[in-house]
Amino acid sequence: MKANPGGQIDLQAVVGREQLIKVLWETIEQQSLIITAERRIGKTTVIKKMAQNPMAGWVTVFQDLESCHSAAEFAMAVYKDIHQFLSQKGKIARRAKELFRALGGTEVGGIFKLPDKAATPWKDVLTKAVEDLINENDASGTKLLFLWDEVPFMLANI
Repeated sequence: MKANPGGQIDLQAVVGREQLIKVLWETIEQQSLIITAERRIGKTTVIKKMAQNPMAGWVTVFQDLESCHSAAEFAMAVYKDIHQFLSQKGKIARRAKELFRALGGTEVGGIFKLPDKAATPWKDVLTKAVEDLINENDASGTKLLFLWDEVPFMLANI
């Protein structure tokens, strides 16, 4: 095995993380969690492995947030994944869609875009999208887990 400085490890080559991932899933059943450590420890690899093999009843969304440079971009990234999750279940994100329409947004490919001149009410977008997810969640109990990577970089960008 050779070193892989700065690169992503193939998820099939990950060894020795099974127990950690099991503990993380057990924790997520009860509460949210934050994984923090120095760079190059394997946080991204662990959450990508969790995304690849979710526990029964969970749908995972891995998001690298380093490219978000504003709160509005973050809110839209979350909205898009919630909308996609609800669409797969044959549901629609009603509250968020109503907000976009009220602001004069346009729909392209099922995703709304705010008008360029509008001051994006990112808190409203985020709140409405999460409310849609909570209110439209299926009786089967399927849960959506956001696996957010590079949050500190996003916060520094904002």
